[in-house]
Amino acid sequence: MDKKLLNLIDGISKEWASEQFQRERRELQKLLEQSPPAMNLRAILKFYGANYADLATGFYQVCDSIEQLAQGRVKVYPYGSLATGLSLKDSDIDLYLEQVDHYMPHCKLFNKTFSSLDQSDCFSRVIRISSARVPIIRCRHVESGINVDINMSTSNGTHNSRFVNKIVNLDVRLREQFLFLKMWAKNLRIIRHGGMTSYCLITLIIYQLQTVGFLPAIRKLQNEYLMHNVGGINYAFDLSRVKTLPISLSSFQLICTFFQLYSQYDFKNKLLSPFLATALNLDTDWNSNFAEYNSQLKALQSYHGLEYEQLPIDCCLCVQDPFDLTRNVAQSVNETSLIYFQHCLKLSAEACENSKWKSSQKLYEYLMFGIAEQLIQMTLVVEPETQIETTLSLEHLLTPTKNDLKKLKTLIQTDNGHSKLIYNYWSEFYVAAIKDILLNIYKLHIVVIDSESDSITWFINGSLDTWTSRHIQRISKQSFFADQQRETLELIKTRSMDAKYAVNLNGLFSISITADCKELRLQLQPWIDDDSGRPDVQLHRLLTNLFRNLRNMLSNYDIWQSVKHLQYQR
Repeated sequence: MDKKLLNLIDGISKEWASEQFQRERRELQKLLEQSPPAMNLRAILKFYGANYADLATGFYQVCDSIEQLAQGRVKVYPYGSLATGLSLKDSDIDLYLEQVDHYMPHCKLFNKTFSSLDQSDCFSRVIRISSARVPIIRCRHVESGINVDINMSTSNGTHNSRFVNKIVNLDVRLREQFLFLKMWAKNLRIIRHGGMTSYCLITLIIYQLQTVGFLPAIRKLQNEYLMHNVGGINYAFDLSRVKTLPISLSSFQLICTFFQLYSQYDFKNKLLSPFLATALNLDTDWNSNFAEYNSQLKALQSYHGLEYEQLPIDCCLCVQDPFDLTRNVAQSVNETSLIYFQHCLKLSAEACENSKWKSSQKLYEYLMFGIAEQLIQMTLVVEPETQIETTLSLEHLLTPTKNDLKKLKTLIQTDNGHSKLIYNYWSEFYVAAIKDILLNIYKLHIVVIDSESDSITWFINGSLDTWTSRHIQRISKQSFFADQQRETLELIKTRSMDAKYAVNLNGLFSISITADCKELRLQLQPWIDDDSGRPDVQLHRLLTNLFRNLRNMLSNYDIWQSVKHLQYQR
């Protein structure tokens, strides 16, 4: 088994071992035992599904709060799981804010909306994520406790969501299939940050339904139907052309068909196109005869007034959006995540076909929880050459920038009676900054092992992950460190009770300083405290993520803040 796949499963297995995951398993097992076999699927959907009455109430509360703060500048529209009807009990709310006040520049309105939410008592944990494909504002509505993602850039999600909603409402069996597969993928962490998105899974289900003839190609649903053009994309469809599902077909059969299709599917060099209801061979000149794709690309270029990006196909999985033909909804899926997805599909397909699963209760329990156990067992039986390497040493070299030196000259010119060289100041400030980040930003404990003029070694340990998915961008007018300390407080609030962020991190952090103080070499190694002499994969992953985030943090560190602080102290 591939080392990256071993790392992935090892990381996910920590979440599976959590008390929350195991408690859910016990509760669902009890629920399935109490329900008739014919009602097992609906018992699962009810267990994991959202309470739509509460969600609707929360949605209207959120809308009222936003519209009052925006003072008539925007209209609020839902998209994502709330709009599709596929919300789970842990789902957030996705909102598109349509600009009504066209006199105000969009960028200014985005910033004003962020500031209004940040200063309002109705919302907490307000952060701006500008690095996302679609920039969003993420926050929590205080009264309802609902997490909210706000998009002000594109309405495409509202149109896609409307299409999915219409499909799942064609037949209750379709809705049950979509919901179960979403729950299955979330439980197995196929859908996760850095993995597959919910919308990618939904698109794969749509394509599967097309392959068995239950849904026509989007091209056929648009044929001779009035266009609904939004920014160069036609979102029109006519579902009256969809045939009724066979009466004898069950929701479970639809689910099994999904597993069977994709467990045997060769995704290599294929573009799955729901628009055409077929897979295109990417080794050929696939777009030369794809008239609608070329036409849409020209329309997008005309609408946006610049050369529009073509469909990204240099990916291990290519799944075309049903309407936006230039978008690959599987772009976030890397090779390791795809292999993991295929393992889950294969085990699920085998279980559905295996005659030993005579009880639907046992089968559903296996699909939701047993596959996780089997994947863990697979990682324990691997060839010697695929075992995780025993050593890990993370290194990073810091050198002063021209900007650092320029700002430090100001300090030296006003440094009455001090003869320290500029590089001495630089190294001192950065060592202090690193310690500040580890102690006050990541909230790690530090014990000094060694401290010399040219080297420092600390033992670091922590029990809460405050670095994964941390936002490095500035989100206020405060100093960078003040921003990060504020986010730390929010992360502690949200993650302290979440088992997946509970960690056991132990490491040795060393800083080597050259004689001229012009270089700092940072090194992080695992602390081995057992007889095996080998840290586990989980510790490797934790230290790697921590070190990567620290490097990003230091690249945003402004030495001028330390200079001003030192001058103020004097």
